[in-house]
Amino acid sequence: MEQRLRVSEEHGCIERDSDSPVLQVEYRHFEPTNKEELFAVLPLFWEYWFRVNGEDLGEHLECDVLGVPIRVHQAEAKLYEQLASGSAFQLVYEGDDLIGFMQYHVAYSCVLIIRAMYFDSKHQKSTLGKDLVNSLELPIKEVIFQTRVNAPPERMLEIAERYGKVLHEEDKLKTWSMLWADRPVRQ
Repeated sequence: MEQRLRVSEEHGCIERDSDSPVLQVEYRHFEPTNKEELFAVLPLFWEYWFRVNGEDLGEHLECDVLGVPIRVHQAEAKLYEQLASGSAFQLVYEGDDLIGFMQYHVAYSCVLIIRAMYFDSKHQKSTLGKDLVNSLELPIKEVIFQTRVNAPPERMLEIAERYGKVLHEEDKLKTWSMLWADRPVRQ
């Protein structure tokens, strides 16, 4: 598993514990076979799913696998369901603490489709999202993502409204497109 230490400027962060404008973070590709990393991801994924989808994944499921009854946590089952759909996850750590993740797909090697981006409550109004996208080290030319009308990510919308355009709008969701070249580009 490749790990890199990056320094991200944190100009827009609220409720900082330090006076320093620089936050040292590490970006990692999520390896679901790494049990330690899996157990680090599950609480934040569970929090994300509850806040965004309103569904509590705190219970256990009783399943039958090849005739053997097993008990699995709903959050773990949902995470594996997302991985089975072809999603990949990029993680952000501050020291040993997981502070955020991005669930994504890449199309045509240059279009990033963000299914979810979530940071813990301390970092939700930060500027780490751009660095999280860039940490993939892919030649991203366009980013496509959706926001929920009833729970809009305020910081992301500030950027999306300035640099992106709405591709489609429904009762509950807006689909956005932003041109990208290591940062959002005005369209």
